[in-house]
Amino acid sequence: MLEILFNDKAAARAAQAVVLPIVESFAGKAGRSGGESLVLTPGLFMSHLHPECVCDAGELYQAGVTSWTLAAYAQTVDEMIRSVGNVLETPLASEGGFRGLYLEGPFIGEGPKVPAAKVGEFLESVGAGVSAMVFSPERVEIELLSAVLRHKGVEGIVGYTKSDYKGASRAFEAGAHGLCLPFIAAEAPHHRKPGALGAAAVSGADVEMPVYPGGITQEQMRLLAKAFRGRMRLAWHPGIHSGGTLGRGLPSGLAAGVAKSAGLSVREFLSEFSGRALEGTFVLFDECLNVLCVQIEGELKYVSEGAKP
Repeated sequence: MLEILFNDKAAARAAQAVVLPIVESFAGKAGRSGGESLVLTPGLFMSHLHPECVCDAGELYQAGVTSWTLAAYAQTVDEMIRSVGNVLETPLASEGGFRGLYLEGPFIGEGPKVPAAKVGEFLESVGAGVSAMVFSPERVEIELLSAVLRHKGVEGIVGYTKSDYKGASRAFEAGAHGLCLPFIAAEAPHHRKPGALGAAAVSGADVEMPVYPGGITQEQMRLLAKAFRGRMRLAWHPGIHSGGTLGRGLPSGLAAGVAKSAGLSVREFLSEFSGRALEGTFVLFDECLNVLCVQIEGELKYVSEGAKP
């Protein structure tokens, strides 16, 4: 049985036409049967990926990830410019799945308030290709900053903040799209102080699901999965920014591991984390969320050992 999880009907028909022969070739292989449940999706999107954690695009395809934004981290403007330059020189920045830069800073944490005009000048100096920027609400003029980000086509992400519920809510109401690394880049919620995570839940903002080793606990994963159904983004992080390797290497069983930890079914996981896919991109999963094959614009980028002819 083949289940197709494409929102666009035309894309679903195209996917079925291209991949169905591959699906049929799986039948009759050792350990497989024609009645096996298979799921076809556009591929997973990784919204916060540090390129130093992943060797090459093949690692991503093997995990079912077909599109990503690459993260650059810094706490000053000059450091961020250098960090962006380093990120853009990595192999992942020249792959078709690269969907832009994710700036983790520099207007984060403690420090003086920065005028929105200065943020605009900074984005001009970075140039085109910025998809999202993390900021701490207490560091910026929120409403003016949101106008600048909208003008630039950049998503605002709240993070590295000690803002209370009210302060974070102001940022989301002004147009911030998401919350960076909950439980890590913001103070933990309390039943009397819901903080940035509570504000994100009420405001309908997206939240990142940190899926690297030691990122968050299974209990925290389940909480996010239940509270932010359909609004989670995968994040893969080095653990520590200065050359850290805590999260080095993306596991091929990423999908199955996250789904199990978060208590999600196959359909729930794939529905929530697929998106921003390249046109003509199809990923085939088995019923255990193992990636069988990845095809992009007619080219097979990855075929698992068990799925090879």
